[in-house]
Amino acid sequence: MEWSGGSVVRKGEPSFSFYGTYYNYRGVFEVVRANVATKGGVLTCSAGLRDQSGKEVVVRKKRHYTSYYNCLTQAHIGVYGKDPGVSINYTRDYRDGSITAHVSCPPDNSTVRYRLMETASFKKTATCLKSEGFYKPQKLATCGVIKAITSASDYQTFKIPKSMGLDSVCTDNSKGQYEKSEMLTNLRDANATVCGPRPIIPCLKDGSCTLNTNETGCEWDGDSKKVKIYYTVDFITPVWSPAERREQGEIQRGQVLRFWDCSDTLEVVQNGRVLSSPFILSTRGEDDIAPDDGGFNYLGLAVFAAVALVASIALFLTVRAKKNRTSSEHLTPGLVFSNDVFADIDIANN
Repeated sequence: MEWSGGSVVRKGEPSFSFYGTYYNYRGVFEVVRANVATKGGVLTCSAGLRDQSGKEVVVRKKRHYTSYYNCLTQAHIGVYGKDPGVSINYTRDYRDGSITAHVSCPPDNSTVRYRLMETASFKKTATCLKSEGFYKPQKLATCGVIKAITSASDYQTFKIPKSMGLDSVCTDNSKGQYEKSEMLTNLRDANATVCGPRPIIPCLKDGSCTLNTNETGCEWDGDSKKVKIYYTVDFITPVWSPAERREQGEIQRGQVLRFWDCSDTLEVVQNGRVLSSPFILSTRGEDDIAPDDGGFNYLGLAVFAAVALVASIALFLTVRAKKNRTSSEHLTPGLVFSNDVFADIDIANN
């Protein structure tokens, strides 16, 4: 028995059977590659027999066949960009032989949340048709990583007027209440009601965070004659957005990190706003203010400046705008763009 066909191989030896005056040859063939793209192929089988007179007779049979791709074994798919540990499951449609891949994100935990990052090109599902042998789209969407925000930091910088007669603030050689160890004690005081972050930071006031005393203190710049007052708080329950961090753990508009006369209970303070100050709270340029902070409250500054002028005291307020305040900073989608989106597609033939 002989055969010919472009994309098949014979599997095992052909079988022979005899039924009265009929002979039956049976061959089993295995497809080694799909030919659906070329509209199928022709398998020709031929067998040489002898009739009752002993004359040789050659019998030929032609069969048209179409072989398709096995998407489960021949097509492969992953996510586009960095894989944070997604799961890909497959379902088969037995009616048309197609396979659909479904991507799902890892489960959330106390420090990380995941969100599926679907785009116009990369979706939650992709389907492989047996007539094509590859998935459309060629990649699945990946999952973005949202990290919990466990702490908040902020600071204010004050210029020391010459009229105060102070050579320095927050150094070992500073005078009186402005000596460094004295200032650190006041800024880190667990029972503070006047100075430091405790009287003004919302989460410290409601007990939803704790003051990180190792990251709370002051720094003196002798060249500019400015002192920087800074702090860090650690959230008891992490927050998940920059907006929550700002609202709960950072200096609110109009508030001041006071560090002078910490035992002076006669100082007028309303809702954390110091109404008089011997120091000048420095302002910064527009380049230091992140866009998503909504801009500086210039109207509030003007009103406050008017009050300060009446009192003959110059006090300018600013709200720290750190460089990392954009709403996307904790949001980590993990997309690493490539010029070749087909690089990981492998359609095997066997």
